[in-house]
Amino acid sequence: MAKFDRWTVAESVVGAGRGNTLLYGPPGTGKSYAAQSGGVNVFNVTITPDTPAAELRGHYHPRGGEFVWQDGPVVRAMREGSRLVLNEVDHAGGDVLSFLLAALDNPETCRVCLPSGETVRPAPGFHRSEEHTSELQSPCNLVCRLLLEKK
Repeated sequence: MAKFDRWTVAESVVGAGRGNTLLYGPPGTGKSYAAQSGGVNVFNVTITPDTPAAELRGHYHPRGGEFVWQDGPVVRAMREGSRLVLNEVDHAGGDVLSFLLAALDNPETCRVCLPSGETVRPAPGFHRSEEHTSELQSPCNLVCRLLLEKK
């Protein structure tokens, strides 16, 4: 009988690239390692209670004498069909949770409307992995479960 290799299983689940993957466990158990494995382009973001949605979506910033749009990691991952890893998603505030509910919706209905009026839809291959360490009891973690259910 073959030996059960947890890392092989974790990498195959995350690497399947379909829908959402929610990795839960105490710090130091390899959630980030598993989410970033597989040789694909990965956008990795660590969420804090102070993270604004604009940091994930993107924002205008000054360049020379004008303001230019800079995509955030969520929009870049969507455009490029890359993997998006959201570390500590259970620490997100209301602003970020509202944005993520739209940005991580079902791929057929997912749309992010930018301040420029442009609407971004996920390119083929876009998938996400959320990681957290808290118990699944708080209102934020209810949202984590909802994100997981969206495929």
